[in-house]
Amino acid sequence: MTLGTPTDRTPIRVPVLHRSTHQGITARALVAALLVLTIADWATFPVPPRGWLGVTLDDTVTAAGPAARLATILPDGPAEHAGLRAGDLVRAAAGLPIRSARGLTRTVGRRRPGTPLRLTIERQGADLAVAAILGSRPPDVYRLLDLDRDSWQEPERVLDLLGATPGATIADLGAGHGYFSDRLAARVGPDGRIVAIDISPDALEQLAVRFPPARFPHVVVRRATATDPGLPPDSLDAVLIVDTYHELGEPAAVLAALRRALRPGGRLVVVDRPAAEHTERAHAIPEARVVAQAEAAGFHQRERHDLPRQFVVVFE
Repeated sequence: MTLGTPTDRTPIRVPVLHRSTHQGITARALVAALLVLTIADWATFPVPPRGWLGVTLDDTVTAAGPAARLATILPDGPAEHAGLRAGDLVRAAAGLPIRSARGLTRTVGRRRPGTPLRLTIERQGADLAVAAILGSRPPDVYRLLDLDRDSWQEPERVLDLLGATPGATIADLGAGHGYFSDRLAARVGPDGRIVAIDISPDALEQLAVRFPPARFPHVVVRRATATDPGLPPDSLDAVLIVDTYHELGEPAAVLAALRRALRPGGRLVVVDRPAAEHTERAHAIPEARVVAQAEAAGFHQRERHDLPRQFVVVFE
């Protein structure tokens, strides 16, 4: 499906419910009414503003236990104004223990812009208390997240390995805020098609802002499930998965779906951060694990490469 932009306020269409002879709504009528609500309707329903800290995060584990690490402090954001630094470990927020990047993201997102958030951080072995005033996430926050990424991501090299050419149809699975989808759209041109797929509402919101249909008619934003990317059989020339494979809870099901969606000779390119062993919550994965699971799904490894921070495996 293609999501509307966050500024779209199309009302939810609910049919008029007729009362029964008992002056009440029957269960069957209520179920029928709910079924009329389409996915597009839910996507355009106004979302309350969420707090924003202005950071990118990693998971980390130290002798004191797991924590969220501030990977990047975005310029002129709440974290920078509060004096937070890249490398700080967040141990607690609003008095609650923080053990993962996802935990901090949820804690921040539950609060409205303009509210204070008390953080306990570890910096160079010392514990510090910091108070940050949450802001509103900029509509084009993806531009901030793209800063300085090209130097270590080497996107043009990845697109070459993917075989991205004009007119191709390519899926970006785990598209995030659209860093690669944007570059893929330029590569395939107006005669091609990019399917930007994610499971996160925040990511889908950013993708909808970045790729309005009027400007990007050849980019489709689609919501996936944990087991199904929602791709028709024999519809793709290539699939790109960047820093997402380690998040797959059901890799066998997803790989089987991708295998069906790829045309003969199509490529699957997996880019991820290397790990010595597989552990939950780690934003990394052993390359051998990826290869074994892909080959079990019927893929054949074509080649592999190293990027400054990641490995790349090309499958056919």
